[in-house]
Amino acid sequence: MALDTNCIVRFFDIKPLLRPTHPFFKDKQGFIEDYAAYKTDPNSEHFLLYPKCRYEHRNNPHRRFRLSRSHTGRTFKKLIDLREACHLANLKFVNLDLTLAKELSEWLGQQPGGHEMAWRLFKHWLDNCLAKLMPQDSTMALWAVLHFWSTKNPLEPHFHFHICLLNYVEVLAFDDPENGQTYELGERPFPVNEDGKRTPFTKAQLAELRSGSRRIQANFAYRHRIDAPSLAQDQEADLYVAYLNFNKPDDTPRIINRLKYMTRPPIVDYARVSNKNKSYPNPTELILKYTTQMRTFGFARRLKGLIGEVDDSEICKLSPLTGKKMEYIGRLTREEALYHAQGTLGRLDFIKGKPVFGELTERELDWLKEVDYSEYPNPGWYKAHRDDPDALLAPRPPP
Repeated sequence: MALDTNCIVRFFDIKPLLRPTHPFFKDKQGFIEDYAAYKTDPNSEHFLLYPKCRYEHRNNPHRRFRLSRSHTGRTFKKLIDLREACHLANLKFVNLDLTLAKELSEWLGQQPGGHEMAWRLFKHWLDNCLAKLMPQDSTMALWAVLHFWSTKNPLEPHFHFHICLLNYVEVLAFDDPENGQTYELGERPFPVNEDGKRTPFTKAQLAELRSGSRRIQANFAYRHRIDAPSLAQDQEADLYVAYLNFNKPDDTPRIINRLKYMTRPPIVDYARVSNKNKSYPNPTELILKYTTQMRTFGFARRLKGLIGEVDDSEICKLSPLTGKKMEYIGRLTREEALYHAQGTLGRLDFIKGKPVFGELTERELDWLKEVDYSEYPNPGWYKAHRDDPDALLAPRPPP
């Protein structure tokens, strides 16, 4: 996919997170020093630009979001290396979202050990419901993240799990008394659904997964004497299922963005919501400290033994469009990036995993100047003028 100009990656994520407007973040602002430039196509003259930032505080939302994205990159590289090392020609990524009942979320949110209780609930569902749908004597590979907050209202308890499951399982290939057991990865073919389509699970299996989750949650509520009327009703638990194909070019950015969505910390959603409401309550200590680290299950915990070490250096950064390695060009200042693109800059954002290109407006280019670290005469200048937008955009005399 050729670029028409130099594009800043995820500009719409950078702007609200680098400089959040809620009073809580007044002393937690960020700056852009310069941009790491990469080529996605050796025949293109244009680059993808990744801002390199400085922050006033460790709890700047963009800093926390950037750290979570670095873990995402390593996970995606492992999956690509696994596909190549083990010759997984038909690798697919099954996405599941499992939501706990509202009454359980509210109760768990008040408990000191509520998160670990939720993980035990999840593990019980995994072992007694999902594992039963796998081939006999096989081991699946699964990644899961617990979110305890609501996207629309991060201060509201809303416990749910984001899950990624591979369509390959580990099975015993040889059992040699002298040399021990040998395992291999085999594909778990998608079953044919009741309407004739191949899907990760049939409608009957989905119903079994949902009813199993409701049953496990109801038993948990009974043991802990939680009043949960929604679980007493004859309805299935909330479970979303979809899948993405590693062999489809259009699915590559969707896989990457799915991983990024899973691992974003709660302070990111808090910043987005509080930007629209200056009177929104300050974040809790849990929102500030919580890290959405993935937990691995099955042979996903042993990928290192299958693929070896993963090179996660800057030079091996993968394209958010194709998942292939990009060519590292170097660091560019804002002026250099503008000069190279003849005075314009573009953006590359993602909406539901789909890449969306656009050209930055004059106002957005002014904002980039406003947050350019090189524009400030000394470290204390910004703090003295942070509330004066005219000063932030005023021309600087040469040093």
